[in-house]
Order: sequence, then structure tokens, then C-alpha cells
Amino acid sequence: MTVIEGLNGYSIGLTNDTLYNPDSADNSIQYNKFYTEQPYQDEYFSTKHGVFLIEDGEIKKSVCVCSSGGHTGIHHTSSVVDGNRFLICCADSIFCLALPSLELNWIIKADHATCFEIYKYESDYIVHGELEITRLDKNGRIVWKFSGSDIFTTPTGRDDFKLHGDTIEAVNWDGIKFTINAKTGKSINT
Repeated sequence: MTVIEGLNGYSIGLTNDTLYNPDSADNSIQYNKFYTEQPYQDEYFSTKHGVFLIEDGEIKKSVCVCSSGGHTGIHHTSSVVDGNRFLICCADSIFCLALPSLELNWIIKADHATCFEIYKYESDYIVHGELEITRLDKNGRIVWKFSGSDIFTTPTGRDDFKLHGDTIEAVNWDGIKFTINAKTGKSINT
């Protein structure tokens, strides 16, 4: 389990739980709630993440978020804490949970394939997706989307996305670098 520490007396625990099935009694973890954007069908849902509210070393609340599309792992840029909100990439969607209740605020499909990373930007969020880069407002509405000529990752998966102030640099599979204005979602000619 990955743990995000120091959040007003509690922590958030995260785990990949691809084997979880809400229709089974044999799960290793029983979640308080299960969130998905459409009726659950196991063969369509590639990513399931467990999210845990931890206080004094004990799990107080837990939810499982689940979505279709490509698989998203748990890593240091796959989620963001923003005051009383916790946002997490899960396959093709972003889930926004209230803190500390873990109640669902909203879900939005932010990429047609996979959401790799999410970053806080001003009062909004920038999502690095496989096919699109998306700016979401705090209510989960799409402000803009940017698409390129290929997927926004490199064969090594390194140094393929950077947010510097109001500038986004994204490199696609072919090594083509895109420079994007984070405010407008428009390409910046360099």
C-alpha cells in the first residue's frame, strides 16, 4: 500500500486491487463503497484502486474506484490532494472524492484511453492522458483538451510530460515535443 502522509491528522492509503469483484464474497478487502461511472461488468474494468482513510494507524473508511480503458498504476503523480478533495487517475477517468468522508464528488472521463497523471494547476487540474491532455475545473468540467499525432508517452516513459508554470511540455511516442499553453490549451510555436 502506498500512503500519503500528513493530511490534518489522517493519511490516505492507495492500492491497486485489480482482482476485486463487487459481486463476490471472497474479496481480500471489503470496501465501504464502490464507485464506477457505469454498471459494473468485470471484463470491461481494467483498473480498480482501493482508497483508504487512515487515522492513528487504523483504516477508518475505504472505497474502491473502478473504470474502463487502459490500466493506471499507483505512483506519486497518479493522484493529488487539494484541500478537502482527493483526485485519482483510474483508467480513462478521474475520480474526485471528498475528504475525509471519501464520498464521491464527481467522475469524469478525461481521456479516451488512459489517464497517467494529474497535477494541480491554479484552481483547476491538468491531466496527462495517453491520447489527450485535459484541463478540468474544480467541478470536473472540461475546460480544454489537446490531442497530438500519437500517444503522449515515450518508449521509456521518462521525461514525457512536464508542467512549468503556464507551460506544458509533452513528448509523444515518435519523440515529437509539444509545447502547450496551460491556460488556453493551445499549442505554443517554439
